[in-house]
Amino acid sequence: MTPGELITPSVRLVKPIGRGGMGTVWLAEHLVLDTRVVVKLMSEGLENRADVLARFAREAMIAAQVKSPHVVQVFDSGTSTSGTPFIVMELLEGKDLGKWLLEHGPMPAHELVPIMIQIAKALSKAHRVGVVHRDIKPENIFLMETEGGEPFVKLLDFGTAKVKKEGVSSTDTGQVLGTPLYMSPEQILGEKEVDHRTDVWSLGVVAFEALTGRVPFEAATMAGLALAIHSEPPTLTSLRPELPRALDEWFARVCARDVAARFQSVRDAADAFVRATTGAPMAEPFESIAIRPITPRPQRVAAPALRSTLPKPGEESKRVNMAFGIVVAAAVAVGGIIVATSSSRSSSAAQDAPAATTTTAAATTPVPAPEPPKAPEPVQTVTEKAPPKPNPPMTKGPRAQAVKLAKPARPSLPAPSSPPAKPAAADDDLEKLSNIPQPGPPPKEEKKEEKAPPPEIPAE
Repeated sequence: MTPGELITPSVRLVKPIGRGGMGTVWLAEHLVLDTRVVVKLMSEGLENRADVLARFAREAMIAAQVKSPHVVQVFDSGTSTSGTPFIVMELLEGKDLGKWLLEHGPMPAHELVPIMIQIAKALSKAHRVGVVHRDIKPENIFLMETEGGEPFVKLLDFGTAKVKKEGVSSTDTGQVLGTPLYMSPEQILGEKEVDHRTDVWSLGVVAFEALTGRVPFEAATMAGLALAIHSEPPTLTSLRPELPRALDEWFARVCARDVAARFQSVRDAADAFVRATTGAPMAEPFESIAIRPITPRPQRVAAPALRSTLPKPGEESKRVNMAFGIVVAAAVAVGGIIVATSSSRSSSAAQDAPAATTTTAAATTPVPAPEPPKAPEPVQTVTEKAPPKPNPPMTKGPRAQAVKLAKPARPSLPAPSSPPAKPAAADDDLEKLSNIPQPGPPPKEEKKEEKAPPPEIPAE
């Protein structure tokens, strides 16, 4: 491959940036996404080996299936036009843990805490889907730089990973894959039943090297490494006395030769490491300590703004008094309007009363021939406006009309010395014609007579 060559119609190689056991790593440009990516290409001559092709394809598949922010993201995989297998991954900015240790030396224990938690998060997600990494080492732990200065971990290289689903394993008995210095005893022996607890061992070896600058078990050959593992291991405090004593107990358990004596999950191992280092358990939920301290707390920020909107002492009672005064003033205004309206209505009724009396008097003067059809209309209108009387008039028949005409006319008649005698005689005749006895019954009987209508007398 040469710079400028297209791996796919949208991915163009820029320059090589590294080399591994199965191939080379290139910096490339993604023409569609307009961003830079990393392309891993298989070395020439290995494309004819079925086992290498299977591992290469499995690496892309596992990285895509283990959906974790702490696992490198895979964009594409396949075979180029020239027949070279490739994997397109995200470009990471930073350095792996191996280079960091070479530049800075052993790491303080409190700085290793967030790194251990994030590695455990990535491995825990892989173990949940049936994937055992089997190659945990500082070179496969990438430390990305963040704006806050805390490292963000990405787990790399699932090429030697073991996939176990429904009892079917991807490797055979006797096959040894991985980096020997970080392998568990069962992985060195090539046992078939190698499970996720081999990653627990490797995590302990990585932590030992990060804290002391050296690996706990060293040898030139695989046989010598096996003897070193079965001998008495060194302690952390013997190499760094300033470390907590609880870390010695933690390392003895995380790298226990007996699989059943080890931590049974990477989460338990990470939690025990946090307890031994800080004296406190790992926070829930299972998250990175490097991210937790910068979590904003909107409640405390918003509190001053809420306090400024509260009323001052005594101001609330003033507002209540002002509201009460407004309500009282509105009630007084409404009462004045009602009184003015009622007085105007009474004055208009008083003005209409004399006119009604005059009309009644004028109606009573012509007595000679009664005209029933014409008389009821003005009389009914007048009686509705007239003030109430102790004995209400009748509502039906000619007699009722005559009685209604006679009653309102009495107050307007002159004194007995006045000359008009005909209207008085006419009133007397009407009273005789009404034929209603006036025995002076009690008030209750008068009310009964008001309810029961009297018999009608035909007009003469």
